[in-house]
Amino acid sequence: MKKTKRTLKEARKRKDEILKVAVELFYKNGFENTSIEDIVRKAGIARGTLYYHFNSKMEILEEIVDAMSKFIVFHLTPIIESNLNAIEKLNKILEESIRVKIEKFKKEIIVYLKIYYDDKNIIFRQKMNEKNLEISASIFSKIISQGVKEGIFDIQYPEYTGRLIARLLGNFGDDVARTILNSDTKQNCIEKIYELKKIYLISMERILALPKGSLGLKGYPEMIKEVIETYFNERRYDDSN
Repeated sequence: MKKTKRTLKEARKRKDEILKVAVELFYKNGFENTSIEDIVRKAGIARGTLYYHFNSKMEILEEIVDAMSKFIVFHLTPIIESNLNAIEKLNKILEESIRVKIEKFKKEIIVYLKIYYDDKNIIFRQKMNEKNLEISASIFSKIISQGVKEGIFDIQYPEYTGRLIARLLGNFGDDVARTILNSDTKQNCIEKIYELKKIYLISMERILALPKGSLGLKGYPEMIKEVIETYFNERRYDDSN
């Protein structure tokens, strides 16, 4: 039995190593431009070892996407299962989903933004967006259904409305990222992102028929300022070398 447990542990470790290498190569070269041979070579393993764990490159990508999504869900679950009312949950979920992503990537934000939004990573980005939409839509639908029961929301189709809110949140993230990448100055970047925040929150409030100011994203200004500071400092360093 001990040997079996040890073997399973080693297999899990090897699988995680393959996934880590694949993420690095997908980010660096793009999904289409990364071959199984590239992954095998960088991981220092035989092809048979890789195929023991995965049937294809697409299966590797799907497992990476699944793991990243589970990471976010893990942090949101306590809010979903809390005794907060629907409005409080919605605000907390919006804030925490953004905070988790920022915390995860802020140390390598310049690398992450440039690589993730590079055209060669469109397949990887599309897979991530689809998975995030699926998870976010489910979460928002549950919260909206709760709000309908509480008499907070007058929504006829919670499931579709949840999906719409999830799409808006995803689009907000994409717009913020591209604004950071394409802004000439830090101040200009901050102003544009604050305007985006205002536009998207008003849109969500109108979809949910909520009074203006019901959704706030508390703490967002400080979080995004830190990201922008990091990005422009690193970009300045890159330009000087």
